[in-house]
Amino acid sequence: MNPTVIWDDDPGGNVEHIAVNGLTPDEVDAVLLDPYLPTQTNRSTGKPCKFG
Repeated sequence: MNPTVIWDDDPGGNVEHIAVNGLTPDEVDAVLLDPYLPTQTNRSTGKPCKFG
């Protein structure tokens, strides 16, 4: 199964959210979908996260 990122470009969606930090969906995809970057666990939420 290939993972995918679902992008919401409506006002208030995740595209707008990442743009506030100067990022594009392609840049975020490059990090989230990189199989060589380890997935970690967020200490406060317990959800998976990546840094890149």
